[in-house]
Amino acid sequence: MFLRHYSLRVVFMASIFGVNLGMFYKRRDYATIVDGVNPIVAHDFCGESVKNKDVIVIDDMIASGGSIIDTSTQLKSMGAKRVKEMIELYKADSKSGN
Repeated sequence: MFLRHYSLRVVFMASIFGVNLGMFYKRRDYATIVDGVNPIVAHDFCGESVKNKDVIVIDDMIASGGSIIDTSTQLKSMGAKRVKEMIELYKADSKSGN
């Protein structure tokens, strides 16, 4: 399994708190380019049922906010009791590589 640095932190936090972990897979249409990017076709949820559970959505960054709104809306429609969002605002400095 390939996990980026922020994903490793989420796995670590879930293990510390003893909670289940789920994730969304962002599916894109690689045959189409709109405004220089491939459009998102769907956010597919991988994980256990969220029905009647409190859910925290952790994202590494927000560009337009579309993904966080879509995933939170999906979680509510899947029966999540409450959905809270947490965004990591770290952005690597392209000059220093940090």
